[in-house]
Amino acid sequence: MVKTHTGKDVMGQLMEKSREELLLLIEELLKRQPELESLVELLIELPASKPGQKGNQPHRSAERTLDPSSIRSQVDLAFYNAGEGWDAPSRAAADLDPLCDIGKSFAEAGEWANAQVVFATIAEEAIAQYEGLQDEGQISWILGECAAGLVTCLEAQSALPREERFDVSEREELLTALFSLWRFGYEYGGIETDIPGAVADNVTEDERTMIEGWLREEMRQGQDFSSAWNNRYVIGFLTRLKAAAQFSDEDLLEEYRKV
Repeated sequence: MVKTHTGKDVMGQLMEKSREELLLLIEELLKRQPELESLVELLIELPASKPGQKGNQPHRSAERTLDPSSIRSQVDLAFYNAGEGWDAPSRAAADLDPLCDIGKSFAEAGEWANAQVVFATIAEEAIAQYEGLQDEGQISWILGECAAGLVTCLEAQSALPREERFDVSEREELLTALFSLWRFGYEYGGIETDIPGAVADNVTEDERTMIEGWLREEMRQGQDFSSAWNNRYVIGFLTRLKAAAQFSDEDLLEEYRKV
């Protein structure tokens, strides 16, 4: 229960207001804090029903109603407000966590396209900001939440009616976001979600070929420790893809010779 400094119940007071009064309150709030506009735009799209009630709502599994820019601006604002210093990642993560909760709300309601937009946009922006941070696990934890959310989006597709599934381009966007998070995980750590396993178990043949191409581009030449460490992770991912496609040991060995 949210209360004012006088101890009054804020929600109770708002419920007593008319629609026109509430709109005026929101207008005044946005005048005073215009940076909240994108957050309000985002919250407007939140599912109005609980997961157990979603059967009464129109199916929006593959319908994307969110503008990624509304999420992007909130992520940028979180990093801007966090400032600099050793505790900046902690402050940024505290503002990013509620955004992840918005993604989870869409996922729980079966609005997979909107959930994907939230998780993928948070991940893209946070990874772009990561190099300049003194992260001690706070931001990588947020990225782990994004990875888990995107895996859930991917795994849900096979159980949906065909007309509610992602199309080819939407699936490629999803897999691209997961691949970026996997790359972040082997470079910096902090991603506990089994992205290779989830991808291997849920891709089409064409998608598997596409991801194998991405992985081969990640391979590094040379015998130094860094290259060997990198290539071990790449080969591990390739192995998961091939195993899921039921390649024989001989086929796997032949594939490794191509790497």
